[in-house]
Amino acid sequence: MVVDEARAARIAAAYDAMEHAPQDRKVKAAYADLIKQTRAQYDALVEAGYEFY
Repeated sequence: MVVDEARAARIAAAYDAMEHAPQDRKVKAAYADLIKQTRAQYDALVEAGYEFY
């Protein structure tokens, strides 16, 4: 795999520049939705017969 170091550096810089706002209502809502979606995926996989150890 070839890594585009310039692109990776731009992405890293963008993340560094982002505001850290874990208490923001929109951020909280986004994480709550992420949790809901992740749980739904897990439940669907278990229902389909997958087992996790």
